[in-house]
Amino acid sequence: MRTLLRSFCLSGLLIAPLAAHSADPPKAGAHMPTMGEVMAASGVSVGGYIDTSYDYLDGDGVFTSGVANRVFEGQPDGFRLHQAALILAKQPAEGVGGYVNVTAGSDADIIAAAGTGGGIYAGDDNFDVTQAFVQYASGRFTVMAGKFVTMSGAEVINSTANANASRSILFGYAIPFGHTGIRTTFKVNDNLTLVAGLNNGWDQQSDLDDRKTAELCALITAGPVTVGTVAYVGQEPTAAPGVSDDRYLVDVVASITAGMATIVLNADVGEQKNIDGLDAGNDASWSGIAGYLNLKFSDTFAASLRVESFDDEDGYRTGVVQKWNEITLTGNFTVDSNLSVMPEIRLDSSNADSFVNGADAKDSQLGAMVKAVYKF
Repeated sequence: MRTLLRSFCLSGLLIAPLAAHSADPPKAGAHMPTMGEVMAASGVSVGGYIDTSYDYLDGDGVFTSGVANRVFEGQPDGFRLHQAALILAKQPAEGVGGYVNVTAGSDADIIAAAGTGGGIYAGDDNFDVTQAFVQYASGRFTVMAGKFVTMSGAEVINSTANANASRSILFGYAIPFGHTGIRTTFKVNDNLTLVAGLNNGWDQQSDLDDRKTAELCALITAGPVTVGTVAYVGQEPTAAPGVSDDRYLVDVVASITAGMATIVLNADVGEQKNIDGLDAGNDASWSGIAGYLNLKFSDTFAASLRVESFDDEDGYRTGVVQKWNEITLTGNFTVDSNLSVMPEIRLDSSNADSFVNGADAKDSQLGAMVKAVYKF
């Protein structure tokens, strides 16, 4: 798939100049439509964004287990291209459409699904087909099939849609990034939307053990209040090859907006049965809660305070039995309608000496970053 996409892009670069020379020269003053205008006239939108930052940590960015303790910002000191994303979409209110989102950069290696040859599973090619699905819409129903991001969590992969520069603990360690399967959405009315789907599980492009995971979601909107509840129920691979067992996740996100302030709460409870694939009683649980206070002071400046706690009571998600907390303060300066600059300071702490700092381990880690996000 990667080879095909890269070949397609290269072909476009080679063919476009030839086509321009073979066409009749434009008349003086004539407007030549841009590629975006041509695609927009066909109902196709083209967009994307670039996410780059300078990151600093007063530690090595890993736990004593070797697991990264900042899901996207694991580099102790340096510049990083997190994401360069391109999105092509045609999603009519009625009829057939499609959506493609490809991502390049260091984040692509982390979000890449099993079966793609990248991500945490293998390789480091800095490329990922993050979403690619077809859809059919009719009335209140929309059906989509392919690869898409998860419905769980208060934060998302798309860097332009988050109030904080860094991602939360819950985003990185409590929930999946995406799924491959089929998803059906039914809009009951303006206040209630229901979603049901069946997929290959958590972060799997190909079904590893011929097992499926069901997803169910109810989204309720009442004036300034929105509450979304998502459940994932299915079987996931254990540590033993070819052995899967039940995994459950319930995720709740609630938000309320009043004037310049938006308050968001996110809670997760998860469990994996038979984690080693050998002992049916060896189960693991995790839970967490996060709160956000987002303040929009003007059209050019906003700020967000995030506080969260994550209980990895069996060490299944981080490799360390611990209660992990963090507090983050982020500013957001809108330079123009396309560019945001986000300075941030963050303090992580644990009830265990889990943060690696050279030859030592400590119970806290201070981080700072400045992020620039440009959308087009």
